[in-house]
Amino acid sequence: PPDLAALKKAQNSRPSYLLTKASEVESFQNTKDDISLDQKELEAAPASFGDKPLIVLTRGKEVGNPGFTAEQSVAMNRAWKAGHEKLAALSARGVDIVVPDSSHYIQYDQPQAVVDAVTRAVADIRGRQNAQH
Repeated sequence: PPDLAALKKAQNSRPSYLLTKASEVESFQNTKDDISLDQKELEAAPASFGDKPLIVLTRGKEVGNPGFTAEQSVAMNRAWKAGHEKLAALSARGVDIVVPDSSHYIQYDQPQAVVDAVTRAVADIRGRQNAQH
């Protein structure tokens, strides 16, 4: 919607937002001699989330990656999807859902998919709590 687009444009032009994005990019970039901060955190994360509900949303639109060939972009997209599947597999009740017609910013492109995922997880938790009482 136009109001959301205007808000997003204003947000993206704030210096604090740009500095935060730069920090984010730096945190997941690997250097020749070190692994990224994101990789270190991933390796320190628990190996399992048990049976907690875990819903991973994956963009449905294939994207090119600037500076990479089409073949490299396909490989990167495939690796990204595999990472999402691996993340979902950390829970016995984990699921990876591909959201059609969405980019990386699913919350902007298909906000109802995000609402539905949260609603599903909350209902799942509440249902388990009620079953225990």
